[in-house]
Amino acid sequence: MRGKTLLVRTEQGMGDEIQFCRYLTRVKTEKHAVNVIMLGSKSLKSLMVTLPHLDNYLTREEVQHTLPPADY
Repeated sequence: MRGKTLLVRTEQGMGDEIQFCRYLTRVKTEKHAVNVIMLGSKSLKSLMVTLPHLDNYLTREEVQHTLPPADY
């Protein structure tokens, strides 16, 4: 993933989003991704934007029709 952009799209409930967001740090620090973007729940945005290695957190409402460009 070195030098690539990863877009993570959530599909389950908020509990799963909270549980698995911790792996985004590993993608950034161990796999050397340039950008890590998460698309998730509007109600969790204030929490998720505090993640240290998450470059951008978008809600489904913000990207209704167009996803940001990503390699994976």
